[in-house]
Amino acid sequence: MMPSGLKTQLVHMLLLIVFVASSLCLEVVAHSSHTSNWAVLVATSKYWYNYRHIANTLSFYRTVKRLGIPDSNIILMLAEDIACNSRNAYPSQVFNDESHKLDLYGSIVEVDYRGYGVTVENFIRVLTGRHDPAVPRNQRMLSDRGSNVLVYISGHGGNEFMKFQDTQELMAQDVADAIQQMYEKGRYRELLLVVETCQAATLYSKIRSPNVIAMASSLKGESSYSYLTDTDVGLSLIDRSVPTVTVVPVVQQ
Repeated sequence: MMPSGLKTQLVHMLLLIVFVASSLCLEVVAHSSHTSNWAVLVATSKYWYNYRHIANTLSFYRTVKRLGIPDSNIILMLAEDIACNSRNAYPSQVFNDESHKLDLYGSIVEVDYRGYGVTVENFIRVLTGRHDPAVPRNQRMLSDRGSNVLVYISGHGGNEFMKFQDTQELMAQDVADAIQQMYEKGRYRELLLVVETCQAATLYSKIRSPNVIAMASSLKGESSYSYLTDTDVGLSLIDRSVPTVTVVPVVQQ
């Protein structure tokens, strides 16, 4: 049986391979030259028991860095500081596998938005570039019309919404409007949206912008489940791979 951590990493690699493949497919249509790669990685859940959402996002963080995207081009948003939580039996460490061989947090993790800074408003501002002048450069996605952009979101959600901090909701229409603004302002060349939550596919159901591909861990009416409880940590370390993973080219021009 394949270890859960390896399975998760293979799924993440598959998603990124699809991102690259989609870029090649859309290149015929998107005539602007490729200039840069960007990633916006968001764990929307607070509280210790949502450990797995942080691990999901940090797994993506390590993967995109390993594939060559530097921290300067990654916006990492973590709603809960799991590594420094007083209930963490492994202080300053986060794992996605019960073997504990891979510390996802590591010695160098650049978190751009943490805790109460992870809000629907800040997420949309990162995508659209509509920041207050006082927002520092490291909290901005400085993409252009030649940029390939990966957006990954992990947390609790439902039909056409994603929870932020258990107090806010990102709606499917919010996502569609933000991506349309990105297109009109020349902030991406191709965009891959990956959503990991219950009924995840509904979060991109309103998108009509060109050169966007979306993937989901679950379809409408389906749940996205945690995988394997770690007895040392005391909860699930990662979300499991759902058999039905959709790859949907939303619109291509």
